[in-house]
Amino acid sequence: MFTHHHIKPQLWRLFLDLAEMGSLSQLANARDTTQPQLSRQLAELESLCAGTLFKRHGRGMTLSELGQWCYPKVKDLMNQSDQLEADIRSTAGNPIGQVRIACIPSTVLEIVLPVIQKAKELYPSVKLMVQEALDSQMDERLKTDNFDLALRYINFKHLRENDEMLFKTDSYLVGPIGDKATKASSVDFKSLSQLNLILPCRPSMWRDHLDDLAAQKGFKLKVTEQADSLIIQKSMVHQAQSTGQLMHTILGPLAIRSELASKSLQASRIVNPDIKRAVAITGNNHRHPSLAQTVIKDLIKSQAKMIFGEDDLISQL
Repeated sequence: MFTHHHIKPQLWRLFLDLAEMGSLSQLANARDTTQPQLSRQLAELESLCAGTLFKRHGRGMTLSELGQWCYPKVKDLMNQSDQLEADIRSTAGNPIGQVRIACIPSTVLEIVLPVIQKAKELYPSVKLMVQEALDSQMDERLKTDNFDLALRYINFKHLRENDEMLFKTDSYLVGPIGDKATKASSVDFKSLSQLNLILPCRPSMWRDHLDDLAAQKGFKLKVTEQADSLIIQKSMVHQAQSTGQLMHTILGPLAIRSELASKSLQASRIVNPDIKRAVAITGNNHRHPSLAQTVIKDLIKSQAKMIFGEDDLISQL
């Protein structure tokens, strides 16, 4: 077996990052390096451990039995090291360390990318690792310490103590250009009973919420396609004109701003009832936030306020 003091800390960080991402190529892109370089480092680590840490397969990499045994121990060790280093630097008022952010895809262009650029300028010792994720994945990954901050949609009824609302939005029925159902500025929720819908896969609190609203109105939503991807949802709606099968989806305004501007899709605000969702930022409440996490959270809040102000995002469409 191995002893951790014989192994460089950066190799253990590679192990943790690869365990969470499951792909050498994706990790290479995230780190702005090459896959062969990471492969050599992983081979060095496995040689020092005298065992295989990952199983290789067509879909990527998963932890081996040895890797599963190592993971919680290494995670705890690195967390202690990161916290100690951050505490030392924070005492001098200099934020340092890695901040892992999960975000819904619709927030990437308007919020996350500007924050990455500002963080490079203001806090060069803070390293951001950003991953797109679904709402349904974020709670579990915060609990398992995979993320430090999560930027996501959340139903007002499910706001919790560690959720901080950034802004609120209505929900829109999205259709192709020329579509009758989305021609007006608003559409009654009950009219969705006649439409073919593309919605996220289950489990999904958002799907459950829509189903509950439909049941209250006395009908059942007709979900003909399921996709956990904004690109796929919007592409299928757009292609409906050529395939002859008209389809719609339900999205927030952040997700469709560019399509509305380019007139490649059209949208109508859903009313009766208005379907409100909050965009919130959630911190990992299992340990005290580092100074680095605090300043990045403040940047996210500042960016959201600068773009959307104090009002609903809806008024700016």
